[in-house]
Amino acid sequence: MPAKSDGFKDFVLDQLADLRGVTCRAMFGGYGLYRRAAFFGIIHKGRLYFKVTPATIADYTQQGMKPF
Repeated sequence: MPAKSDGFKDFVLDQLADLRGVTCRAMFGGYGLYRRAAFFGIIHKGRLYFKVTPATIADYTQQGMKPF
């Protein structure tokens, strides 16, 4: 059976192409994003979610991003 095409996943990976070491793995019906071994995001149902930390949350909220 041919692999299912996911255009949004392909778009996200294309946007992150300049970051070396970014990989994508199927997980929980979506995809986990990793840079080298560090998990940093999820693509699920056409949405992109980033993992935030106390050190990075202000950067996201200043851009108008909200938690899910």
